[in-house]
Amino acid sequence: MSSSPDAQAYDAEDRRKHLDFVQAVIARLSQSSATAKGWSLTIAGAAFGFSAVVERWYLALLGLAIIISFSILDMYYLYEERLFRCLYSGVVAGTVPPYSMDKNVFKDQASRLDTYTSWSVFGFYAPLALAGISVTGIAVLAG
Repeated sequence: MSSSPDAQAYDAEDRRKHLDFVQAVIARLSQSSATAKGWSLTIAGAAFGFSAVVERWYLALLGLAIIISFSILDMYYLYEERLFRCLYSGVVAGTVPPYSMDKNVFKDQASRLDTYTSWSVFGFYAPLALAGISVTGIAVLAG
């Protein structure tokens, strides 16, 4: 690499563009996570409500299955987001090759279990699941 001012400016601009690319992926993953939470709340709430109205316990179980499915999907988005945040930090530190989007080199820095038990996943889906279990229990006792 040359140390001319033009080469340094070009390298800085490359780094900024690379950071823009990584940040765009992080933003999309974050939006997908929020969308998963919204849909899970809507669909599970509808299943629980309908189960309570028609007193069918298996519809409440459907709501619980929806919660589990969406929590796994949400965990996946958040895990990938964590990996891209590590990639972002690597680009800032200059340890990542220019324009590399290989987040897999940071897998040792993020854990799927830590992601699943984070407040963002567990803190949202656990109370929803407890409500679902309550509705299921009530529907079973009423039926």
